[in-house]
Amino acid sequence: MRGYLSRLRFARAAALLLALVFAAHAGDARADDAFDLKAANDTRLAYVVTGLADVDDMSRMGLTAWATSCATRTSLRAAGPDGRRRGA
Repeated sequence: MRGYLSRLRFARAAALLLALVFAAHAGDARADDAFDLKAANDTRLAYVVTGLADVDDMSRMGLTAWATSCATRTSLRAAGPDGRRRGA
């Protein structure tokens, strides 16, 4: 029994510590509600923006064509492709 109680105390202490960490950082994150609502309601295909115009254009056009093809063959109605920068 002795080992069980020490593990139980450790688990309770770890859970309490985790709850305190989450509570301390709960107010840090602020989101743009309009962006979040749009992101939640629209299915978007994304590509990584490389900074090379021809590569970025080809990626955007390819995903646009793929989304159109999917829309004609399936029930997917994707919004336009969304370019994302690395680390952003």
